[in-house]
Amino acid sequence: MESQMIDTYIKRLQFEFEEGSVQIKFLKDINGLLEREFKLTSKKGQEKNIPLWIATELVKQGYAKLKENFIELSELHNVLKKEGEAHALQPIDGDFYLKVREQLKFLKQIESPTAQQSYEKIEALIRDILSMRLFKVLKIASQTRNSRDFTEYMTKEERILFQELSSLCIQWKDKLFSLD
Repeated sequence: MESQMIDTYIKRLQFEFEEGSVQIKFLKDINGLLEREFKLTSKKGQEKNIPLWIATELVKQGYAKLKENFIELSELHNVLKKEGEAHALQPIDGDFYLKVREQLKFLKQIESPTAQQSYEKIEALIRDILSMRLFKVLKIASQTRNSRDFTEYMTKEERILFQELSSLCIQWKDKLFSLD
């Protein structure tokens, strides 16, 4: 898979994630708000499940707040600690990177020192987590030909990377020791 195909795959995952349903609580009445052929009517205080992309717009415009909390800093610290202590990949939510990405996008749009500090802390933690997990994925990809046993704790993004790295490592090893 070429980098363009990986980009397309990740964009598809992001699209599917944004189409997924989240619960919001309305802070204001809405009567017939129309967004990309999605008509919405609701009363203040009412809770609804709607696609994430619509919820994000409603939150930005002050019409609603997300009922589902973002990933807490303490949870990111726990993931980092577990990854650092273990040689193998540790289980994380399959949508972990997508959730963190949405959280970072949301924080980036808020103009406040607190939001900026949260953004910077989360970004630093996720970079460390990503580096640790990437190292483990690369190690597994370079050592095995049977991928099914090792992908259980990988996210979708990590699985596609693993498949590409594994294929590349196998080709490299085969070429290196080819007697042709």
